[in-house]
Amino acid sequence: MFMNEGGKQVLEICDVAPFLNNSWIDFWEGEDREAARAAVEAARAGNMGRFVGYFATRITGQPRWWDIVVSPILDARGEPERLLALSRDVTEHKQNEKALREAHQFNKEIIQGAAEGHHRLRLRTALPGI
Repeated sequence: MFMNEGGKQVLEICDVAPFLNNSWIDFWEGEDREAARAAVEAARAGNMGRFVGYFATRITGQPRWWDIVVSPILDARGEPERLLALSRDVTEHKQNEKALREAHQFNKEIIQGAAEGHHRLRLRTALPGI
């Protein structure tokens, strides 16, 4: 396993040595670990694997969501020789998705809980003269 300086900074990893003798799949937890395993298996088979996973930064524990693409690096025969995992921070996107879901649920509860019905009217045809 290799991690570039940018990756270490973003994840707040000062020393990558503890990670070097471990499986990259074990870097992830829960459902993300299974998604990582599936992405690696796809890349080992010569395809591209992809998943979105959660991994908080090491020092400050900042929540981070990552869009991970795992692809094979092929040898001269066209067989997978190594794997390359590229990570893109999609935290802001995930936070926006959550806010949108919450706003949708809030609006749904207001509409369902309204004591009076609501109607959509075309003002010009429903109320002539306005």
